[in-house]
Amino acid sequence: MVLVAGALLGRMNFHAWILFVPLWLTFSYTICAFSIWSPRGWLFKIGLIDYSVALSSTFLRGSLVSSRHIACVITIMHVGPRAMKDRERFLPNNIVLMLAWAGLVWIGWSGFNGGDPYTASVDASLVVLNTHVCTTMSLITWLFLDILFFGKPSVIGATQGMITGLVCITPTADTILGGQDSQHYIGLAYGIFMGRPKEGFRQMGVQLLGIAFVLVLNVSITCTVCRLVNVIVPLRLHEDELQVGDDAVHGEVAYALWSDGEKLETTTANEPFSFTFQKNHEWPTVELKSSSEIQLE
Repeated sequence: MVLVAGALLGRMNFHAWILFVPLWLTFSYTICAFSIWSPRGWLFKIGLIDYSVALSSTFLRGSLVSSRHIACVITIMHVGPRAMKDRERFLPNNIVLMLAWAGLVWIGWSGFNGGDPYTASVDASLVVLNTHVCTTMSLITWLFLDILFFGKPSVIGATQGMITGLVCITPTADTILGGQDSQHYIGLAYGIFMGRPKEGFRQMGVQLLGIAFVLVLNVSITCTVCRLVNVIVPLRLHEDELQVGDDAVHGEVAYALWSDGEKLETTTANEPFSFTFQKNHEWPTVELKSSSEIQLE
């Protein structure tokens, strides 16, 4: 749901989001996951290749078709565009924190992919190796593209390349370089090269059928959920709330910045302080208040 949340951030009503998440997970993602991974799922029975949350959450054989991406597009169509000020200027929030997050994601993805065999085995080792090789090559490729098109390598571009590599390797991390069931699951190019075109075309048909199923199911379910939620509570934030941002919705902001001379007073029992920012840009003066003074205020 992180992908969907990022797509709707700054435009969707928070109360609508609270209703949307359980409904979409129950009637869209769960059905896809059962069909693909459960031994009783019909896509599982016909031999769909999806090593680790590929079709139902990220990618299938490199095809840009997934339940979460579909949910992003369909929900955005119902919610509407971001505020004009965000569309005109929407700079990165914090590149340093982004790098810290990227490192944690890369480390975690090793366990995410490598842990799917549920055992310490050759297949698990191969999956981890494939994950790192693909991610590294994707990161380097994105850096070269940044240099080619913009003249400079960028940290944001490198991070985007990293995420792309992690996502793209996930569907077939166990079948590349002779992994588990590599003789059973025959891709189209491999089947033709090995003189088994029939098996290759069959597998391609299975993959396309899986894509079509996820596409149709998620478009219909996401549209239904959005319309149902919109009947209960508006999907989109009010225009005034869009202009103000987090403070209007949650009563707090991510970065509290005060100008010179402005005064912030907290009157809760846990924070009996008064901060005054002086004109000379020195450290603010701190005045400790007693409990009785806080109660009087």
